[in-house]
Amino acid sequence: VAPAAAGAMLADVPLEILAVRSDLIVVGEVIEAGAAAKLELQEPGNPRPVNTFFRRYRVKVTRVIKDAAPAGATTQPIERKIDVLARAEPTAWGGGPRVIRLDAYYHSLRVGKVYVLILRKMAHKPEYYLPAYPKNASLATAEKIAQVAKAADVDRWGWGKPVKGLRIALVPAAGRRVMLLQGVRRVPNRAELRPTGKTAYVQVVVALRNVSDKPITVNLYAPDKYLRIRGVGPGGGKASPDLYRRLAAMRFKPFGKEMTAEVAPGKIAFIGATGGSDYGMGFKVALTPGGWQFTAVYSSSRVAEVNGRKLWAGTIESAPAAVNVTEMQARPVQAPVRIRRLGPPLRVPAGKVIVIPRQ
Repeated sequence: VAPAAAGAMLADVPLEILAVRSDLIVVGEVIEAGAAAKLELQEPGNPRPVNTFFRRYRVKVTRVIKDAAPAGATTQPIERKIDVLARAEPTAWGGGPRVIRLDAYYHSLRVGKVYVLILRKMAHKPEYYLPAYPKNASLATAEKIAQVAKAADVDRWGWGKPVKGLRIALVPAAGRRVMLLQGVRRVPNRAELRPTGKTAYVQVVVALRNVSDKPITVNLYAPDKYLRIRGVGPGGGKASPDLYRRLAAMRFKPFGKEMTAEVAPGKIAFIGATGGSDYGMGFKVALTPGGWQFTAVYSSSRVAEVNGRKLWAGTIESAPAAVNVTEMQARPVQAPVRIRRLGPPLRVPAGKVIVIPRQ
């Protein structure tokens, strides 16, 4: 497995979604790191037990950013020690081809280092689980701690006014800069590229929150065009991306319960333009540089019942979310590398080793 190629297969999950679906987020120092051992464990979110290598870390917690444990369930002080299990690189091979290690699929925490850890609770065990995803463990810089704390503070997201027990928020994805990227031209006689377009790609998280005491079933049937995004920019400029411009070319089944989502009381569901979303959503839109305010609107008028419960019907709007749009800076153009063939193909006899110079 080539690391560069395999790394490209990791889909980007916004910090906001990781934080909401976590059970514990802490800042802590690794004080012990065990050896990799083969265990059979039930990982959170995995329907079947896995039999693979795990490493146990002992972490001294110095700050708790989020703790989803029920009130009174934990009596330990904030500065406490926890055990964390994470997948580890196999230490023994049973024959066959060997796979190159890819750090993106394993966490290698070092003793004495302080990390921000986004953890899940293991069922019926005292340990916490560190998912094998890069964003779940980061060195605890002041910037990273602030970024994760902001993503985890769901009460401060831009929630709109509740309607029939439902609220909506639009949150710009953490760590994502919005730049006018589309359309670049090569500057004549100069080794640089300059932007020419006015289109930006904006990545956001759109969340629905049930603030009632009963479950709410929402409509996520794309042909109903239930989601809209509106933007207001410098000088009163407006933008409204067409989230459904490819809808006519897509085929959809008739409406059914699989096109809905149930939001439990007090819980949050993430949505996109064509259904639930585990990765946030993005859209291209014509913008100008400067400060923009984006708002999400969810609207459904479909009359239907799912599992004996009526679909939520109405319109809700999020509070405006600030997005700063910047111009892409001119960047140098790397000169093409020319490779000259020096002779016939190289033939290596069986069992022989040759050395090839880098240049």
